[in-house]
Amino acid sequence: MSGILIVNKTELLFKARLYAEKLFIKIEDYGRFKSYSETYKNPIRNILDTIIRDNKQLSLEENVFPSNKDDKIVDWSHSISLCGKGGTGKTHQFLNLIREILYGKNEDGELKYSNIVPFYIELNDINNLERISDNVILDELSRNLDIEEELVKQLLKAANKQVIIFADGMNEVNNREKRNAIARSICNIRAEFGARIILSSREDHSYVFNNLGRGLDQVFEKVEISNLSEEQINHYLEGEDISVRYRDISPLTRNLLLTAQGLSMYAELIKEKPDRILEFKTLGSLLQSYCDWIMQVTRYDTSEDLSFENVLSYIAYHLVLKGDFQIYDKELQELLSEINQDLQVDGDKISKIFVKHKDKDDTGIKEDEYEFTHQNFRDYYAALFLAKKIIIINEDNVLVILKKYFQNDNVTSNDEILSLCSDFSNAETIQRVINILKSKKNSDYSYSLSVFIRVYALMNQNNISSIDLDSLDLTNVSLSNYKLYSYNTNASIKLNNTKISEDTFLQNGLQTASSTICKYKLDNKDYICAFSASNALIYDIENNSWECIRNLPSEGWVNCCCVTMINKQTYILLGCRKNTISVFNPKSKTKERKIDFDSTNSSDIESIYTTVGSDGQQFIIASNACGEVFIIDKTDLFSEKESKIINSFDKNRIHDLKGDYKSSGLSLTSRLTMSNDYLYLCFGNEILRCKKPINQERGFESFKEFSNGTIIKDIMYSEGKLFINLGSEITLVDCNDIDADVDTFKLEPEKGLHHFTKFSNSDEAGKVIVGVCTINNDYSNISNFYKISQEYDPIEEQFRVFGAPINGLQTLATYTGVYFTLPRSNEVKLATVSDDRSVQIITPDSEDTETIIHKGSYDGIHYVDVIKENEILLAQYDGSVSHWKRNKNGVWRCINVFTIHKDWVWKVQHYFNDNVLCFISCSYDGTLKTTNTNTGDAETLLNLSLSYSTHPILDFELIFDNNNLKAIWSITDKNVYLWNSDDKTIKDFNGLSDNVLNKLSFRSISITNGNPFLAVNTQNLNDEAQCYIAEIENDTLKISVNLPKECGFIRCLKTVRVNDKELIIVGGNKNKIPYLEIYENKDNRFSLLDLIPAPSPDGIQISDFAEINDFILTDPEIKNESDVLDLYVAYKNNTIAKFFVSIKKNKATLTYERKIVLDSQPLAINIRDSQVLVGKLNGELAIFDNSLKKIFKIKTYANLDTCVKVNLTKSYFGCDDNKKRFIDHFKGYFEFDHE
Repeated sequence: MSGILIVNKTELLFKARLYAEKLFIKIEDYGRFKSYSETYKNPIRNILDTIIRDNKQLSLEENVFPSNKDDKIVDWSHSISLCGKGGTGKTHQFLNLIREILYGKNEDGELKYSNIVPFYIELNDINNLERISDNVILDELSRNLDIEEELVKQLLKAANKQVIIFADGMNEVNNREKRNAIARSICNIRAEFGARIILSSREDHSYVFNNLGRGLDQVFEKVEISNLSEEQINHYLEGEDISVRYRDISPLTRNLLLTAQGLSMYAELIKEKPDRILEFKTLGSLLQSYCDWIMQVTRYDTSEDLSFENVLSYIAYHLVLKGDFQIYDKELQELLSEINQDLQVDGDKISKIFVKHKDKDDTGIKEDEYEFTHQNFRDYYAALFLAKKIIIINEDNVLVILKKYFQNDNVTSNDEILSLCSDFSNAETIQRVINILKSKKNSDYSYSLSVFIRVYALMNQNNISSIDLDSLDLTNVSLSNYKLYSYNTNASIKLNNTKISEDTFLQNGLQTASSTICKYKLDNKDYICAFSASNALIYDIENNSWECIRNLPSEGWVNCCCVTMINKQTYILLGCRKNTISVFNPKSKTKERKIDFDSTNSSDIESIYTTVGSDGQQFIIASNACGEVFIIDKTDLFSEKESKIINSFDKNRIHDLKGDYKSSGLSLTSRLTMSNDYLYLCFGNEILRCKKPINQERGFESFKEFSNGTIIKDIMYSEGKLFINLGSEITLVDCNDIDADVDTFKLEPEKGLHHFTKFSNSDEAGKVIVGVCTINNDYSNISNFYKISQEYDPIEEQFRVFGAPINGLQTLATYTGVYFTLPRSNEVKLATVSDDRSVQIITPDSEDTETIIHKGSYDGIHYVDVIKENEILLAQYDGSVSHWKRNKNGVWRCINVFTIHKDWVWKVQHYFNDNVLCFISCSYDGTLKTTNTNTGDAETLLNLSLSYSTHPILDFELIFDNNNLKAIWSITDKNVYLWNSDDKTIKDFNGLSDNVLNKLSFRSISITNGNPFLAVNTQNLNDEAQCYIAEIENDTLKISVNLPKECGFIRCLKTVRVNDKELIIVGGNKNKIPYLEIYENKDNRFSLLDLIPAPSPDGIQISDFAEINDFILTDPEIKNESDVLDLYVAYKNNTIAKFFVSIKKNKATLTYERKIVLDSQPLAINIRDSQVLVGKLNGELAIFDNSLKKIFKIKTYANLDTCVKVNLTKSYFGCDDNKKRFIDHFKGYFEFDHE
């Protein structure tokens, strides 16, 4: 190892470049990198960069070296976090840029970056180190460059910002200590030497480094590799002299070309054999053909020796099973001995796929290490292994194979592996295996059967209508999410003599939002349980299985929970609405008791703890949102003894604080936390505490008071510190020195973040995690949680509060989480809950371990489209549109379910094309689609999900010409689009808001006289809410009506023609108070009608209700030369109200008629032939007459893709009561023997 010290800066820079080039040549010549440098095997190098920063497409070179604009000096000091999914070419991007830095020349033939020093580090090498330090990156540079660390420091110091360290593959480092050490080392290098870091990973890490607080003069920027566009794919194919273009390729194949790896593999294969253009429909077929090609294997030549494939498959299977990417020589030899095989890794064939990554003498590792050249190759061979096991199943070996290979593990629970497996299976083979299971009456095959059904579904676009499940036990097998009937083939799933239950068809998930999750032990096994208002979701950690407990008695939203033991039995205490605690028994899976605390304040229970009193008694302590603290002896939990209040606040103070919280967009809260010595309580701007041990007489005293106007949302104690949630920032208090100066960790409002939600305990002492809530419900680029800690900054010599982002897949506000460890493993997991009803399981220290997102049951009807009196379309929250007809007996039946969107369907509207019923639908997934109900074929008219920043499509309006669909106007919150039927083009009105309105947001659109009018919510210069009705004139936005300040947010904008009057009705809210106005449109000039509330017998007015969700205005009759209309309004507080609106000249008289209270929030309302149809959040469609008397209901279920042609006449339900209940719940979905 070289230890020569050099003092001349120029010489040092020259030496540094030589070392960098030597290292680059070295890495290009070993392991998986070797093929990267061989041009004839490296077509990926020519694929244009597809990198996004700030919604702009730039190459990696342009991101690292921004161009000089306007003759301004560009400061190349920033570092970059390069993120992107597997196969997008992150390593290729690195190597290509290093090559350009070392050898790239400008137009004058001179080196472009002669003063830049690019050092490359492969971060997964750090996995092999037994001991690491906070200088681990310097250590790696020293080893890789084969020079003393002191010389490395000299080089970095001399080159300063001219050094770029390319740190590749943070996602491949799974050990937490090593990841933390890498982060600290990178920040130390930035701070001490000014070197730039370009880090690659599956996820963005820019926020981590920016908040570690070192190297403050350099910013880490997020740069993301996105999918390739049609233009880029065509450009690459043209450059490879391939005549085929994107539009010539089948839609299934196009999906394979969105990554650099997929496109390059496809191009190589069709370049050699152009007749294969339409051959590849699956990723499995593409991977297999490409592996065969690079290994020069002729698969269908009977003389070809394919025995190596069995060996590679076995190795790949075990790597996936363990979650590993590399394998040491000793373990490899053990695997080979198990199958009595040998493997020549250096052979010409295998070395293209499976290579020696490092020699034992290289970088000091203990033994040789091997790996697949890409993760996709590993996954392909693992899937091939599983597919071959399915093929060999027979009557004799079925139970042995199921027990060994089809249990719940990293392979069978990985949808990517199962999808590849389906590429090498066929329906006949899967059906044959399922038929074998029919003879195993006393065997528990539920999980294995679920895997086979999943593989079957994956090979048939999620359609299992042709599968035969007769005579099987499906009580623990879910068919939710699968299509059970095919409209095209008229086939339906066979379920004769099959044991079924409601769980067979219902989504196995939470039915409403959840903010509460806990871990408990029962019969020496660990479980996770999440709660919503009326159901619980239990996760068996050891068996990796889920169970949904439905129809629990509801006390409303569950705010908090606490696990405790009573009489040696585990119970979970649930804090609910109106000072109520429910007692859940996880053994019986029932709620056994409800405790109502006696208080004059009807408030939510916000926190629950158990503690030991002064005389050894065990107490339950609970606080409500008004700051009251209740105490009850645990032994009295099942008795009628009353609790006591040991803390309360003056009602005037509570009233004032509610206003303070409300003005900040928050709800009043008061929460407890506990140390060994004290019980702490937060309320308003104050923290109080009570000395332990607690008794029923001891009260609280003030501990820490913040300045007036400060509002505390949550507190949590850990390791001598109080973590304090102040809404938009988090601070700490040292419990031993409460006046010490402390730092704060603040939200980033520019990302749309509004406030932190709740604290949860971390798996690390002295740290907590906290959820987040955004302003506009856009969580697409937001971390789900932050891990909060206090760390010492050696540069600034002070402690700082640091928030490390925890990324996940939850799509709405997040609340709490609980850590746990898998049995027989040290791998740490985090289970979290969210408003999106899901429970997700994150592996915080491993980006390559797939996050499990157990989706909730997204019941909910957001729009009702009436085709005719006996036929409707329903837009559902689960991404589907369901088609219903009423039969001659008056029963509504499901005719078909069209699962065409990936997120909430916001609106649906029918039209006829050559007498064929079709419909337009828009969704939160950013798509606008048209669907033919005869064929089920859906065509995408507008797809914003392919753009850099997806926005939900919130509304649309259809334009007809002689009953023919002519055009469609649609809106997102930020833009307007016009689809034209003549040439199928989309006009994008991008920039409408420029120089017009500040923070503009569209919400609704309506057509009047062929012109689109928009509901616009915005903020004025004083940051106050302001609403408008606007129209588009000459491609610009024109303000038509400036709504009064009483309207803070427009929810709905609708038009109606009453005789010769064109009316526009605006429904909205401000500070949870509803707002409604009616305007008359005369020649596009709007006049506000005086809305006069007429006295009602109850004295009720429209302003007495909650926020408006929807309304419908009809014209039933004309009285006394006045225009009288029925107005039905759906409110957020589960209420529907009917008003009469009488219009005469410039006045509109509003008369309250009646209201009804529903069991769930009404989202949508429509009317046809004197019937009022109300779509609700619980998935029910309630049908009323025009006096709001209920006459019928339709219950829809999330992810139930079936119709009445699925026959359950011969299915087995267990008993007559079960059958009766089942038929009552599903009578619109299936055919039963009584009908």
